[in-house]
Amino acid sequence: MRLLTILFVMSFLFSCKTEAPKVRLNKEERKYIDSIFSQRIPDLDTMLDSICLANRTDHYQSIKDSLISVRIKEIEAIRGK
Repeated sequence: MRLLTILFVMSFLFSCKTEAPKVRLNKEERKYIDSIFSQRIPDLDTMLDSICLANRTDHYQSIKDSLISVRIKEIEAIRGK
């Protein structure tokens, strides 16, 4: 089962193109896209702020644990000398 999963993932990795095709937009298309973007930014800001607040405690604890682990390894390396 694990081998199938690995093969499945690898098939997606090798089937992806490395470069996106170049797209040229005319003036009206750029203006339209800019207006949509400008309208959506406040919604995106609100959504991202709420996601950050919801995940802040978990991420903070994870970062703290990682830093402590790194520092303990550094101290052990110094003591071992």
